[in-house]
Order: sequence, then structure tokens, then C-alpha cells
Amino acid sequence: MPKDLLQDNDVTIFSFNLAVHMELNNKKIKHEVADNLLTLDERLDLFDKIKKLESWHSQVPGNDFYLEKINLLKIFQFQIYKANQYS
Repeated sequence: MPKDLLQDNDVTIFSFNLAVHMELNNKKIKHEVADNLLTLDERLDLFDKIKKLESWHSQVPGNDFYLEKINLLKIFQFQIYKANQYS
């Protein structure tokens, strides 16, 4: 990131996760936490939508994706979550 950009008062830098927030703090770079842009109602609504999306595998009709009473789509979802957690 160009240093002159960090000095520009017309520029607002946002952190979208804890790791970036901590890095900006350590470098003493003025920034805003993106979560602070949301109201409580917006956060609660977003939380509800995310929880619904996380259970998409339970909303698939039929038993085509079950093997010995195990929902294979749920396992697939867990693997995606774990992969994204460390990227």
C-alpha cells in the first residue's frame, strides 16, 4: 500500500477481520472496523441469514445424499468451512 495513501485524510481504511485489524493496529495505521458500520438490527438480520445458509444441506428434499443415515452434504459443508477457516 502506498504510504502517501495512508496519509490522505480523504481515505478511510477498513478492516474486515480480526487479523487485518490487529496488523493495522500494530502498524499504527488509522482504520475503521467494518462491523461498526452495521446497526444491531442489521447484524441480527445478517446472523439469521447466515445461520439459514449454513443449514442448506438439511433443506435438500429426499434421501439421495444420505449414506448409512449420514448426510453427506453436511460433511461437504463442514469441509468447506474448515478450508475457509485457514485461508
